[in-house]
Amino acid sequence: MITPRRTRLLRAPDLQSYQLAIVRSLSATAPSPDDQAVLVPSEAAAVELGRTIVEVTDGPPTARLLTRTGWYARLHARLPAAPSRLSNAEREVLLGDAAREANDAGVSAPFAVRPALIAEMLAFYDALRRQQRTVNDFERLAVGELDATAAIDRGAARMLAQTRFLVETFHRFEARIEATGRLDEHRLRARLLVEACRPPMRQVVVTVADQGISADGLWLADFDLLARLPELEHLDVVATEGWLASGFLERVHALLPGIEEERVDGSSSRRPTLEVPEAGDLPYSYFVNRDREEEVWAVARQVKTRRREPPAGVAAGTVSVGVVFQRPLPYVYLAERIFGAAAVAFETRHGLPLAAEPYAAFVDLVLETVISGFGRADLAAVLRSPHLRLEASALVEALSPLETVPTLAEQWTVLLGFLEQHASQAPELATPDGERETRARTAVVRAIDDLRRATEAFPAARVPPSELRASLRRRIEAEVFAGEPRRGGVRLVDAAAARYARFDDLHIVGLVDTEWPARARRSVFYPSGLLVQLGWTVDADLMRTARAEFADLVCLPTGRTRLSTFQLEHDALTAPTSLLEDVVDLGLTPSPERARPVRRARVTEMLADGPIVPSAVEGDAARWLAVRRGGDRAGLPEPAGPPGHVGRLDPVAYAVSRVDRYLDCPFKYFCAAVLEIDEVADEEPTLTRRAQGELLHEVLRALVDAWQARGHRGFAADDLPDALALAEQVVDEAVVTLSPVNRQLARGRLLGSAAGMGLVERFVRLEAERSGEVVEMQVERKLEGTFQLREASGASRPVDVRGIADRVDLLADGSLRVVDYKLGRAPRSDRALQLPIYAVCASQALSGYRDRTWRPGESGYLALGATRPLVPVVGPGVDPAPILADGQARFVEAVDGIERGELPPRPAEERLCASCGYAAVCRKGAVRDD
Repeated sequence: MITPRRTRLLRAPDLQSYQLAIVRSLSATAPSPDDQAVLVPSEAAAVELGRTIVEVTDGPPTARLLTRTGWYARLHARLPAAPSRLSNAEREVLLGDAAREANDAGVSAPFAVRPALIAEMLAFYDALRRQQRTVNDFERLAVGELDATAAIDRGAARMLAQTRFLVETFHRFEARIEATGRLDEHRLRARLLVEACRPPMRQVVVTVADQGISADGLWLADFDLLARLPELEHLDVVATEGWLASGFLERVHALLPGIEEERVDGSSSRRPTLEVPEAGDLPYSYFVNRDREEEVWAVARQVKTRRREPPAGVAAGTVSVGVVFQRPLPYVYLAERIFGAAAVAFETRHGLPLAAEPYAAFVDLVLETVISGFGRADLAAVLRSPHLRLEASALVEALSPLETVPTLAEQWTVLLGFLEQHASQAPELATPDGERETRARTAVVRAIDDLRRATEAFPAARVPPSELRASLRRRIEAEVFAGEPRRGGVRLVDAAAARYARFDDLHIVGLVDTEWPARARRSVFYPSGLLVQLGWTVDADLMRTARAEFADLVCLPTGRTRLSTFQLEHDALTAPTSLLEDVVDLGLTPSPERARPVRRARVTEMLADGPIVPSAVEGDAARWLAVRRGGDRAGLPEPAGPPGHVGRLDPVAYAVSRVDRYLDCPFKYFCAAVLEIDEVADEEPTLTRRAQGELLHEVLRALVDAWQARGHRGFAADDLPDALALAEQVVDEAVVTLSPVNRQLARGRLLGSAAGMGLVERFVRLEAERSGEVVEMQVERKLEGTFQLREASGASRPVDVRGIADRVDLLADGSLRVVDYKLGRAPRSDRALQLPIYAVCASQALSGYRDRTWRPGESGYLALGATRPLVPVVGPGVDPAPILADGQARFVEAVDGIERGELPPRPAEERLCASCGYAAVCRKGAVRDD
């Protein structure tokens, strides 16, 4: 028997009266807030409605503000002796098992069953059941539609096979759920219709529409539950006239027969003014910005202006400002950066995508390392990660069980144990992002733990690491985590949550046709024409509702509304939404934007563009600003000397390449060796030049080692076929860990093609042309220790040197040949020091090797990518003594300059600045001015 209840439709003329209707519909005499529920579209909407209730009533909400998911959880908690509910992760495990079982039974899927498609299948099944359609209904309607044309239409035949697979999978899925004895949403709903909650829920206020016009709305099955829920006494549906006119009025009467209509008084509502651009050539009712970043900066300037010039009768700082968007991203990220730089307080309840966090990428890289068999490149990337401090052997030992444990649950346990064990060893992040990093780690670990619990409850055999990664990726991509908690200031909300908020000023941003109206989520399985027969909504209904919702939103604030769009998105042109065409029909009073006094919103503008505003900074930045403006230096270190001088530095073991860098520019040495700043890396779609150079060095090292292991000493013309065959084998082994695209490009670059000679073949042919009998080739020869180097005066002095020579050839005549490989062109020999210093150090390090002394001989660069690859520093028959003496003298002079702390921005050539990786921190112009 259905409990008698009063069902009302409260018709509000606008959103201001809509909010008041929600508040006034709640009973102030309810025994407990748990007896009343207000259904809202999202957690953000619940927060805004709670704030509105407090403002209107001066007291806390007297009802629970719940999303649809939260409402079902609340009902389940009040159901006596109810079995536990299955989590989404558990349901996905059951559905995946059912899909594999259907395949094994001969009802094969016309697609590969992957974790992401399992999630789509579950979403489709839920939507079907929420439309009050059974699996048998789905089979009857879909098969009947497709069977007639399957014989002559391959697309229909494929879709028919897909339907039969889905039907078989869904039947097996339902049987598995039945066997667990637990509840999912649909079994819970059936139980709620026959069993009363204890204590019962007395009143429900529905503030969302149906799924026909709202992605966050209620489904047909939800309205059926509301109509028949035992002991529910009051059911109120609150809607604006715009919603109702878009088709919701007819549907709500069909969904809730006998519903009573009541009109809400809107006489207390205040219509806002519409801020428009100054009179000019553009007759727009909205503002046009270059891109989203400029759009958010415009909001920041407007907020600061409003703070300086509040409306009449409003105290400064009390103006309630909202920024409304259709999609939170990228506005939440932009607000953190732009509002922070403009010193504008803000808050938002929208979470951040977990998949975009560095820790999620780290976990993905860990699994990629296992998939590649602990390949060198992936292993090195993991070990370089700031999230981990572990030796390679320990990493391999910890993760190898992922490929040996017998069950999927144990695989998740191994991964979870690895992350939890080594999380404490990761360095603490002493940055403002440290707390955010911790929250992201917690969210990732929680997602993995959900998967572990699900596979423990419903055991499955071990899967390949690639499938493990795919499952985790899908799970993480669906997750959000809470951003930095903020209170006060500008409120950033999406369009759905904004309906419940009260604002004086409202900025509606991102009004482009790709976002407004919001696109309906498409099924990956069927076209919309077929889905309409199963209860899905046609697009025309959605467009009518979008226009009504937009009109309501524009009229929401009590002060003013400002609309804005932008022209560029990722260098592509955008178009304003067609919804803006309706603004002129709303009858709002236009308020032209006048010249604003606030033009400098960001801190950098306040310090660099016009008169300095000291109040823009605080703390250490304020102290340094005071010093820069000629204030007291108390407590600050005295300058070490002229600009570019940092004071004496302690002697260290000097890397030859870094001293070379000092001669290029002392400031580059300072950044790399003293400050240990990483250079800004170039972003390229394929391997960077540095990565290509490292790969070339690795290939040449392996080739020479393998060639000598076969008993060869140097390369000869007769050996070319064997050497080139070995080179191909070495290259194939070196590129195996690269992505398919990079592998193909690297192989072609190294081995060549019909169009040209590869770098490795060129290397072999050039080496075969060299003169001199080779006794031994030492590749990547380490030179570390104290060596005797001569100053310009001729005096010898000890210097600690470290470096790695690409190759040192020991020739039969007792001379050394030093070779340095370059991917591109060779450096200028009048500035570069590597080869002379390597020759001197190698001669001293090899003294007594093979019971003889070795003297410096030839040296040169092998620039394999240059037109003239052989670039000698000391050529055959040339006396090396003066070249080596000059190199030693310049090296010692550079070391003295380093130890004196002379590290100014002083490039040897101006062109070097164009490719410098430290341009962002260089103050060359300021130093020269001083």
